[in-house]
Amino acid sequence: LLLIFCLVADVSLIKNPIPTIEPYRDAVRRYLWFKSLISLLIAVAVAFALYLLKVDLFVLIGVFTFLLNFIPNLGPFLATILPLPLVFLDPRKSIVDLIWALVIPFAIHNSIGCILEPILLGTGLELHPIVLIFALTFWGSVWGIWGAVLSVPITSAIALALNQLEHPYAKAIVSVMQGKMPPSLSSTKIVKPQASHVAAGDASLGLPD
Repeated sequence: LLLIFCLVADVSLIKNPIPTIEPYRDAVRRYLWFKSLISLLIAVAVAFALYLLKVDLFVLIGVFTFLLNFIPNLGPFLATILPLPLVFLDPRKSIVDLIWALVIPFAIHNSIGCILEPILLGTGLELHPIVLIFALTFWGSVWGIWGAVLSVPITSAIALALNQLEHPYAKAIVSVMQGKMPPSLSSTKIVKPQASHVAAGDASLGLPD
């Protein structure tokens, strides 16, 4: 509430007080579509790999992998270690099977998540990792698991909406959310007085050397 008050307090600085919703609506829709596609690819690949390793409940693990991939940072980690208890408690499995059950999902998550995901999603919704963790914690505490799943698109929509406002505070907040120096701070230059000007000023005042 304090943030909203600060943004709307100086109405004279806002040139477009009611921005169109098309840019961030399209961006969020694009994010959800491609994120769903990437999550589905990862889930199918992980489930197929666990099927080849003859891990029990590989279909259920694939479903959880699809859902957990929407949660930034923490989700892929949980999905990677999810089959390990099943392999560890299975008397038919060896330590080699346990290693493969960890290495193969880890490789799938990192190859698709680090190569394909940036190509499809682009840079339109980039947020700093600390902002993503804070968003995950906040929205997860508000709406539970669905808040954690939707934490990135909700926070990105807020950033895109603020970016539509021609207001210095809004631009500064978006820069901080992207991990950049706010324009008002980065463009500030400290001007030091020249030594000759100081000496001339002293002479004009009749100050002794």
